Amino acid sequence: MPKEFNAARKLLAAALAVAVVAAGTSAAAAPVVTTTNAISSSFADTFADPSIIQGRDGYWYAYATSDPLVANGPFGLMHMARTKDFSSWEYLGTVFTDQTKPAWAAPGSFFWAPDIRYFGGRYVMYFTVTDTAANPGGDLDNLKRKLDAGATRAITQFFFDTSVYLRFLDRCLAAGITAPIVPGILPVSNFAQAVKISSMCGTSVPDWLGHLFDGTDDDQEIRRMVATVVAAEQVRLLQANGVDEFHFYTLNRPDLTYAIAHILGVRAA
Repeated sequence: MPKEFNAARKLLAAALAVAVVAAGTSAAAAPVVTTTNAISSSFADTFADPSIIQGRDGYWYAYATSDPLVANGPFGLMHMARTKDFSSWEYLGTVFTDQTKPAWAAPGSFFWAPDIRYFGGRYVMYFTVTDTAANPGGDLDNLKRKLDAGATRAITQFFFDTSVYLRFLDRCLAAGITAPIVPGILPVSNFAQAVKISSMCGTSVPDWLGHLFDGTDDDQEIRRMVATVVAAEQVRLLQANGVDEFHFYTLNRPDLTYAIAHILGVRAA
């Protein structure tokens, strides 16, 4: 068995034991509070991973990932919307089309994690593209150009096989890239969704991860425990290899990242 699986299984067993003890001694669960956020209800039921900035024209602009705006809808190359009062929103379309997207974005690639900034008299957007290389080594060429243009570090796509990331670091060093390459960590609370996203961005999903989620479809709390333990163990393995910076893809589940940080010994200031 891969060491990631064995380590995660041991830590998960300990977490489950603690959960069983806690469940037997805790008071009645707190009531569930449901809130409704109607910000994007006029044009979308999902406006994923948004970045918001106030424009010089007085509007607030929001940018979202390539995720469909509605269930089973089409993907877009980053969605845009604007508002003046955070109550009434206007959908503006996508940042790019297939005709206007960057030439270095491979066909069929998706754009994630937009981050818009204003400096030097212009707006600049940082975003992640799932596939930027049509030839071996092309990804490193593009990365080196971005760093040479002023970027100070890079954040990877999420991965589950740590050896893939470590081999990528070796390739970067061989290509003369010395800037920090921050690993992207995805806590998996929904395994089917993770498999779907992985298939779209070329990330391999190891069999051992699927085994850990077997039989958890109807138990959200067990899935949460598995997600927390697996991600924490992945971070520990990376730390053992000298990595000390991490980027978490929360997918609107900051509670998982908070729990992972707690397991790793990080506490709020």
